[in-house]
Amino acid sequence: MIPDRSLSINDGCIVVMGWQSANKDSSFSNAVLRALAKEYKFSLDTPFEELPQKVQDVLIHGADRTVNVHYKGQRGEGDYPIKFDGLIKNVEQRYRETFSETAKAEYEEYMRITPCALCGGQRLKKESLAVTVDNKNIYEITSMSIDELQTYLENLKLTEQQELIGAQVLKEIRARVGFLVDVGTGLSVSFPCHRNSVGRRGSANQACNPDRFRPLRSVLYP
Repeated sequence: MIPDRSLSINDGCIVVMGWQSANKDSSFSNAVLRALAKEYKFSLDTPFEELPQKVQDVLIHGADRTVNVHYKGQRGEGDYPIKFDGLIKNVEQRYRETFSETAKAEYEEYMRITPCALCGGQRLKKESLAVTVDNKNIYEITSMSIDELQTYLENLKLTEQQELIGAQVLKEIRARVGFLVDVGTGLSVSFPCHRNSVGRRGSANQACNPDRFRPLRSVLYP
């Protein structure tokens, strides 16, 4: 979002979409930054790298208090109390709310893909992952290719009670997996648990929507 830290805000150091006009006096984003500069006592003409660390954190991660933004636009003039959330949260919000695939693609240029810190990329609650069949949980099973899944099912070791309970289900699953192998799909039923992160420090993916997907079911029961 700020590729050249030697530039100031007024020189156009913020380049992410939605903030290109941050150095234009007539824009609302510039009015917000002027209010922040007044509140935190810094200049928009100071190179970003020379700003105090606290000011850099305010711009990137958000302010700790509300600022009064004075703005004059085509529809009038007024003062607006605003809690600035920082460039990262602002861009994340724009990314979530836009319906434009072109805009999403541009925002994604400023993001990186990271595994969810809560589930380690497995997109399931720990309670669900604790349930295993022959020492494998649902994530491990659904990460197999169809060929691997067939081998796993053929060598599956269950107790007598488990066999009794799951006999009919296993029979159907084995039949459907066998069909997929016979038609030569070689499919993998794996699924990722990643998020697009703009780089918030120390963040965890709180929105991993655990237990949302059941890819094995979608493959076996189209």
